[in-house]
Amino acid sequence: LSVFGIITNGAAVVVIITAKNLQNAFGYSCMSHAVGDLGVLIIFAIWIPLHLIL
Repeated sequence: LSVFGIITNGAAVVVIITAKNLQNAFGYSCMSHAVGDLGVLIIFAIWIPLHLIL
């Protein structure tokens, strides 16, 4: 489930970087949220399987 979120947030980051009309304060705010969410999802994707195994 977190892999789907990682893929979609990664796609959102790419869209925000490439879209010319998102090179403003709103786009930077969206980028900040997308990168933060991406970090949280990566941590959960690593932490939970290790927690379940151990």
